[in-house]
Amino acid sequence: MSSSQDFSSLLEKVRIILIPKVNDVRVPNLDNLRCISLLSTLGKCFERLIINRVAWSLYKDNYFNKNQFGFMPLKCTEEALMKLNEIVLKGKKRNLHTILVFLDIKGAFDNAW
Repeated sequence: MSSSQDFSSLLEKVRIILIPKVNDVRVPNLDNLRCISLLSTLGKCFERLIINRVAWSLYKDNYFNKNQFGFMPLKCTEEALMKLNEIVLKGKKRNLHTILVFLDIKGAFDNAW
């Protein structure tokens, strides 16, 4: 049996628990539910190995932009704000206007590993 078949059999044993985001359980709305899947210990270990290997390969090959801060190891919000401040100050010195565009994706943290 290959390792992918082993892992798929582990995924078949996942327990899914629905937890309401708001304490009002009378409202059966999918936006109000947070899904939590519980894997076996072996499944969690195998999943972590796969994630670490894929992430290592992506970092090694410089797949990510150096200005990406979200969901990146060893990068934090403060670093992103310092980079933004640096960009604004450089523009100000050159008498340029700075335009900021922010994108807030609904449920982004619900889909992040």
